[in-house]
Amino acid sequence: MKYFAIFLAAILLSSCSMKIVPLKGNYNTATEYNSARTVDEVWESIIDLFATNGLPIKIIDKNSGLIVAGREYSKATIEDNNGNLVDTNALFVSAKMINPANYRVIDNIYVTSDWNIRIKRTEKGTYIGVNLFINRVEYLDSMSPIYHPYKGLEKSTGKLERMVAELVR
Repeated sequence: MKYFAIFLAAILLSSCSMKIVPLKGNYNTATEYNSARTVDEVWESIIDLFATNGLPIKIIDKNSGLIVAGREYSKATIEDNNGNLVDTNALFVSAKMINPANYRVIDNIYVTSDWNIRIKRTEKGTYIGVNLFINRVEYLDSMSPIYHPYKGLEKSTGKLERMVAELVR
């Protein structure tokens, strides 16, 4: 009887865990760029990029060449069954999580993050480094108002990095 109770508890607990479908796409994007443009030109372009895309600047220190911008609760996307982004405008992509209670994909995913941009003068122009720090991720299941704090399942879609690369050419 004791072993049956342990077995039953194990089945119940395992049936309540989220099913995670790993990402299929490749989201390794370049994070360092060199530009022939001046530091001042790159600096202004990055400031404009954040301003026009609604990413609030948290820290701006031109002397050290650091710009930190970020947003709380940016909507992330997931992949379709072929590994393509469902929302191509999203800055983040996350692995699919399936609620075992109703077998629905949780697609209400919100990311709080900081983008650290380092800009410095080099012999050949300007160096730009882009580093993403994901601070918090919440998976909100519409069937139950519980936040599921999983971390490490999400990546940058590369959209912001591509925008920076285009700006600094």
